[in-house]
Amino acid sequence: MSDQERDEIVTRHGDLEIEENMGAQRRLWKIQRAGRAVAVLILALGLAGAFGGGPLSHQTASSGGCSIEYERIGYRDTSQAYRLKLSSEVARSGKVRVSLDNEALSRMQLDQIVPEPAMTRLTADGTLFEFEVEAGEGQREIRFVFQSEAAGLQTTRIDIESCPTIRLEQLFLP
Repeated sequence: MSDQERDEIVTRHGDLEIEENMGAQRRLWKIQRAGRAVAVLILALGLAGAFGGGPLSHQTASSGGCSIEYERIGYRDTSQAYRLKLSSEVARSGKVRVSLDNEALSRMQLDQIVPEPAMTRLTADGTLFEFEVEAGEGQREIRFVFQSEAAGLQTTRIDIESCPTIRLEQLFLP
């Protein structure tokens, strides 16, 4: 008996004769198992934040006494935030200057800045925001809330006075 003959067997179930092709059935079962594994993997990645809003997406970039918390993966036209955390050393003068580059600002719409800047000035490289903060111990936080107006991989350069430049890499999905 050949392999094909063994796979195609006619079985009798009561009054019915049913042709079975076990070779095709086994291939179908393998495809179904692979499909289930891919679905479980996509679900696990989604829960972990690989598509935004989870532990894999949260990122902190630090430089000197400054750090920025942000989402590596976001969605176009959805609110995002840069949370700048400044050490007391950076804020000791009572004024903090933060600059965002022109390229980044051209791809985003700034919705809110907390606290409001005391002064905003356009420069050759971007926009300079000056904040008045309380001098003293502890961290200070400045928050830029924005919406990306373009999908794709985007790099943002943030300059904070008294700290080296920080570059943020983000992926915005449509």
